[in-house]
Amino acid sequence: MPRIITTRALCLATLRQRESSKLVTLFSEDSGRVVVSARGARRPKSRFGAALERFAESRVTFYWHENRTVFTASDAELIRSYSGLADLPARFLAAEQVVEFLLRTVQPHDPVHHGPAEAIGRIFRLTTAYLAALETAEAGFRAVVASYLLKSASFLGYRPDFSRCATCRRALGTQATEFVPERGGLVCPRCSGGSISGTPGIPLSHEERRSLLRLLSTPVSELASLSSEPAGVSSALRRSAFAARTPPTADPLRLALLYASCHIDRLILNSYNWDTL
Repeated sequence: MPRIITTRALCLATLRQRESSKLVTLFSEDSGRVVVSARGARRPKSRFGAALERFAESRVTFYWHENRTVFTASDAELIRSYSGLADLPARFLAAEQVVEFLLRTVQPHDPVHHGPAEAIGRIFRLTTAYLAALETAEAGFRAVVASYLLKSASFLGYRPDFSRCATCRRALGTQATEFVPERGGLVCPRCSGGSISGTPGIPLSHEERRSLLRLLSTPVSELASLSSEPAGVSSALRRSAFAARTPPTADPLRLALLYASCHIDRLILNSYNWDTL
């Protein structure tokens, strides 16, 4: 039986359909990933307006049916467009990385038989908060996206531990450690010896480990204030572990993606290979 669903949703992707319609992939607060057909959405005076444009946050109404994978959207009311993401190429790239991560990891959810998923709702609220932070950021985009990936993995049940050894559970001091994603985080010198797959762990200094811990635990509002400083002004920011010039093996964004890829899915995300930040 068809059911009318009204939910907050983020527009992740759009695709042309017929002459005036389009297929829209949404990330819903309580229904996970949903694909809807918006009839007439490409017409100049469409009732959907900008509510179904990429990155837009809207309140969407659609007809859900258990035997279908594409549903029909009947209405959409724009809540926030996040239009500032397009003002800087680096901002837009960071938003693309967030969206592509969602497209590859969030599974479709059945709102009738499974009810609201707590993890999905938390990731939805996390995503809107981070898009808002990116919209006003002037620098530090890789740090913001890395923080988002680490927190999303935590909400999905794969929280990394950057304070204790993943093998012996001893507290880590100031010594260098190895980052081994398959073991759930860091490994002390006593327990080092490569990952489960045989690939050597990634060496991290004490400061690099603290940087990852800050990315995981710092509220997004503080990350936004860190990122709001204009690029090229702060030498301290350039020298920090948050900077884009960090060596590739210790780059927080690459480490966060490696960790998420190991525990959630084997991710191949094209937007993460555009090293333009």
